[in-house]
Amino acid sequence: MPNYQPASPSGNTTKITTFPMLSGATGVLAEVIKKDGKFRVIKTNKTPVSATISLTAVPAGSKGVVTQWTLDYIDAETTTSNSLDRSGTPLPALNPVIYIHDTDIISLFVKPKTFSDAGDVATLVLTADASSYPYSGIQSGSIVNNPEDSGVIKWNPGVGNTGNFFYRWNGSSPVGGTINVTPTP
Repeated sequence: MPNYQPASPSGNTTKITTFPMLSGATGVLAEVIKKDGKFRVIKTNKTPVSATISLTAVPAGSKGVVTQWTLDYIDAETTTSNSLDRSGTPLPALNPVIYIHDTDIISLFVKPKTFSDAGDVATLVLTADASSYPYSGIQSGSIVNNPEDSGVIKWNPGVGNTGNFFYRWNGSSPVGGTINVTPTP
C-alpha cells in the first residue's frame, strides 16, 4: 500500500512512496502536482515498455484443421536493436519459440486462412496453459484482441510475469509454439 508524504513547502507537489523496507529505504512511485484544482503526474518510476516484437502469424493446413503457424518479423514495427526477438530467433519459421522480456510488447498480426472454404477460420489464442483444450486466454499483463482470427493480438506481460506462455490454434489439436518471457535486465 502506498504511503503519501505531506505536500511540498509550496503545497503543490506530493510524492507517493512505498513503505520503508527493513533497511529503512523507500521508493518513490510517483510525484503528482496540483494545479488549477487538478492533479497531474509529473514523475513516475513505472517501468517503460522495453521494445515491441511485431510478427505475422500465418496458419497452414486444410479445411477445418490447422497443422502449423508460420511466424515472421514485421521489421518496420519491431523496435529491438536488431529487429529480432530477445534471443535473435531466425524467422520465418514453423511454430518457433519467441523470446521476450516482461516489459516488452508482442504484437501478432494473425493472417486469415487462405486454404479453406469461405467462413472457415483459424483462430489464434495466447494462453498460459496449453495442457488442456479449450484454451483459456492469458489473464496476466495487458492484452488486446485475444483470441483473434484476422487481426492483431497485442500483449505486454507486465513486470514479474515471466515463464512460458503459448500461442495455439484454438482447435482441438495442440498446434502452435511457445513465448518465453524473462525478466527485463
